[in-house]
Amino acid sequence: MGTLGAASDNPDGIAMREAQLNSPRGCHSPRGHRGFRGGACFVAAEEGSTLIELGLVLPVVIAIILGATQLAFYMQRSMLVVEAASVGARFGIIAGNATNTAGMQQAASNSAGSLSGFQATATTFCSCSPGGAQINCSSTCSSLATPSHYVQVTTSAMVPGLFKITRLPASLTPTATSTMRASWPGQ
Repeated sequence: MGTLGAASDNPDGIAMREAQLNSPRGCHSPRGHRGFRGGACFVAAEEGSTLIELGLVLPVVIAIILGATQLAFYMQRSMLVVEAASVGARFGIIAGNATNTAGMQQAASNSAGSLSGFQATATTFCSCSPGGAQINCSSTCSSLATPSHYVQVTTSAMVPGLFKITRLPASLTPTATSTMRASWPGQ
């Protein structure tokens, strides 16, 4: 079978495929194009390249998905830490609670729920201007005004990683501080 038969001689094209598969030059169509579409040679070449492409792309896709999941988990835990600081400070600005630092810390802890390694510290201080230097609460400001009283709650928690990813830390510790002006006894 030196030449390939015409389509009318062999309607199924079986002889043509056998000739191409047995050809020393590899898979060629009757017109000399590589990768005969109707034959097995082209399919085998496609399947091989698909597996190679999958092998190259799949690890990158998995790394992106794992990284995005890790980031979402960390961000969710960080938002809990921020919310806990805010809840503790809001507790402190309620009339009569400005000096109750234990109550502020407990309010922050209750808000945080079951975050591992959660810590809350609460302080009170006075200042002549928002964001200004802390001064003694019994002193007077340069403008002869009474200093403003503030409560400050700082929270932190250890957030473990969900996955062991190379070159990323095993855990992160988000920290948040909330400072609010408080009503003080006698004001």
